[in-house]
Amino acid sequence: KLVWEKNLLGLYVSSHPFYFYEEILHKVLVPLSEIEEYGRDKMVVVGGVVQSAKKKITKKGSVMMFVTIQDLSGNMELLVFPKTYEVTQPVWKEGNILCVVAKTPKETGDNKLFVEKAYILDKQNVNCVKQLFSGVVQQGREQTPLYSGVVPLRREPKIISIRLSKEELKKHTDKLK
Repeated sequence: KLVWEKNLLGLYVSSHPFYFYEEILHKVLVPLSEIEEYGRDKMVVVGGVVQSAKKKITKKGSVMMFVTIQDLSGNMELLVFPKTYEVTQPVWKEGNILCVVAKTPKETGDNKLFVEKAYILDKQNVNCVKQLFSGVVQQGREQTPLYSGVVPLRREPKIISIRLSKEELKKHTDKLK
């Protein structure tokens, strides 16, 4: 029904395919409409439905992607550079529901996120994703972060920067595969 609404009307009327995941991951994901409020060059966790995915060939002949995702608050363009694209290639299909670890741009006014990792969400793995990323902040209290480098979660009054080494990111994100 939702696919029919989107194809026929160009928008979702009765519900949104990301609604179920937003309800579960609301303390984990940063709404796309709030990305501007986060610092520059920071890691964030976002989610949404892939609206469009366009492949581009770089000067070196590698493939990269320009992807637009939509959550309940808005749309945003994601850049998937060649190295990231190699390991996340299967997730970039229109209609897929994703959880994405990305970096905010260094320059102000640049409204893109630079993808580091991406995962397809489904009803079987959504709670695993929630547990994986919920170690950052829980019920308004600061905790030892599971991921040092991911910007704290929305709806928290305090912003905390934490660092994430490549080894930590790989170790914990491999659990999702």
